[in-house]
This record gives sequence, structure tokens and C-alpha cells, in this order.
Amino acid sequence: MKGISKAARILTKIIEVCHWVAAGLMGAVGILTLAAPRYLKFVMDVESLESEGEISLYGFTALVTDGAGKINGTALFLYAIGAVAIFVLMALIFRNLHQVVKQSESSTPFSNENVNRLKKTGLFSIAVPLVGLVMSILMRLAVGPDYMEISVDLEGFVWGLLVLCLTQYFAHGARLENEVEGLL
Repeated sequence: MKGISKAARILTKIIEVCHWVAAGLMGAVGILTLAAPRYLKFVMDVESLESEGEISLYGFTALVTDGAGKINGTALFLYAIGAVAIFVLMALIFRNLHQVVKQSESSTPFSNENVNRLKKTGLFSIAVPLVGLVMSILMRLAVGPDYMEISVDLEGFVWGLLVLCLTQYFAHGARLENEVEGLL
């Protein structure tokens, strides 16, 4: 069990850091799109984006090129804003999971801190598809229906609800541990 816990702790930290780096890179994409689009090639594969036209992240998908394969700056900028928000939420999810695993190695997993972390994890999971939906609507209004088809990936909702349900069991476990400690 210790090996699994150590692997989970290391993996969650690596994934968290990768999401923070990705958020920074997407922030750079957004800034470069407005300020200096010719430098986009240094932070993303522009040729592949121009040929495919579509970009996707955790169910948030958009067409950011016109029919001729030219990148629409407004669409890419708005997409970058949504992607930064999603990457930050995912980084926070993995940060909380890392903290839960780390604390559970040295003490009980049924602590009030872990309950709060799991609750935040569930809420962040639900927020990911909501950010995608809001940004899809904004992009559709800003650049027109040719660039955005509004859809929601319900996977984040499902995982978020599952985590929120599990949080109730952790809260119950924390209450039981407090009662037992009070009796001793």
C-alpha cells in the first residue's frame, strides 16, 4: 500500500506541475495572439493548427481558423482564456489530490482538511465543463456560429458529483473518529 501511495503522490504532483506549465503557455498564446501573432510558432504548433483548424481541451472544442486555414485571432484569444481557466482548475484538482494522499500517509485520511480538499476537488471538477460552456457561448457570440458549436462534456459533472458523494463518506468517517477520540 505504501508503494501505491508514494506513486500516487509523485504522479499527482507531476500532473499538477504540467497543468500549471500548460496554463502559462496558454496564457502566452492569448497574449501573443493579440500582441504579436507572428511569434505564436514559439509556443504552439501553428502549422498543425492551421491545417486541422480545431483545438480541444477537456471537452472544450473550437474551430479557430477560417475556411482558408487562417487563424482567427479573436477565436484563438477567447479559446486561450478558457483553456487557462481549465488548466488552472485541473492543476488545483491535482494539488488537492496530492495533499490528500500526502496527509493520509502520515495520519488518518478522515480529517476535516481532507474532507474540505475533496469537496473542492468535486467543485473544481464540475467547474471545468461549466467554464467550457460559458466560453463556448462567449466565443459563439463574439466570432459567430461558424467557429463554435456549443456542447458540454458531462464527464466533469459525473466525476465531480462522484467526488462530492465520496466527500460525505469522508466527513462521516471524520465525525466517527472524533467521537471515538472523545470517548478515549
